[in-house]
Amino acid sequence: MARSISYTRKISEPIDSAFEIISTYKNYKDFIPGCIDSRVISEEGDIQVGQLEFEMFGKSYLIESKNKQSDFKLEIEQIRGPFESFKGCWSLIEKEKKTEISFNAVFTLPFLINAVTPDPLVHKLSETIIESFIAKLS
Repeated sequence: MARSISYTRKISEPIDSAFEIISTYKNYKDFIPGCIDSRVISEEGDIQVGQLEFEMFGKSYLIESKNKQSDFKLEIEQIRGPFESFKGCWSLIEKEKKTEISFNAVFTLPFLINAVTPDPLVHKLSETIIESFIAKLS
């Protein structure tokens, strides 16, 4: 069963600076909770393939994703990792001298994890990650 998350926040940071932080893959380890390493594996034009390493509950997890950039938009698709599927998108727009940052994702958890993970927990974990990006921008 697919789940989705959606967040929107406004910040005072200029759109260029905000997008630079969000789109710089190698810096994800600095602000995604539980992420101990982040690196770009390959880069071609506006597409980066990168790998995130997480350590949680004494275990390491790897997520490999393809990130495509275009006009203050970053589309993310998991290539390998713990999700059955994951597609997300950061989009930034300027509104009233502020930067509006939106993050939307649709993902499917493995069956057993999905069965024991309530929606409020999924949203709380997601919000923690997204707020860590926002805090880095402020």
